[in-house]
Amino acid sequence: MPTALGRTRRSLLPILAGLALPLEALAQSRTSWLPGLQLYTVRDLLSADMEGTLKSVADIGYREVELAGLAGATAHAMQASLKRYKLDAPSIHASYDRLRLDFESVLEEARTLGAGFLVCPSVDAGERERPAGREELDDGGALHGCSPIHGTGAHPCKGLPPGAEPWQDGA
Repeated sequence: MPTALGRTRRSLLPILAGLALPLEALAQSRTSWLPGLQLYTVRDLLSADMEGTLKSVADIGYREVELAGLAGATAHAMQASLKRYKLDAPSIHASYDRLRLDFESVLEEARTLGAGFLVCPSVDAGERERPAGREELDDGGALHGCSPIHGTGAHPCKGLPPGAEPWQDGA
């Protein structure tokens, strides 16, 4: 039988059941990613005052950074500074020439810093067209499964899908 508000007791049951839910059930789930800062954007500040810049980045609320160089520090010193300010570096930039000519050093830096991603921010057009350049960086070549990336994308160290071109933006 309807009440004065036009509702029956039965129509109120779902509302009452909903009120018994814990507040966490009504809140949006927390995202699994953390906002990060590409330290290239503050490279001049980082070079002038690495500790102060990293502290400021952490104080703002960032917890992840992407390295584009080490601001004159060693990988071990950079890792210690990142740890001091509770910052992680899941990815680092390495130039195409450095990847091609000194890959083992780049890989060692990535391991020291805890980076799982190597980003090649730019590949010269001449290298993209040179067949030998492709052979040097193919899945069985010097990169041991890391895909060279042209552009600002980051990809994990794994091979490209069959037929994909690693030289295209966002490959």
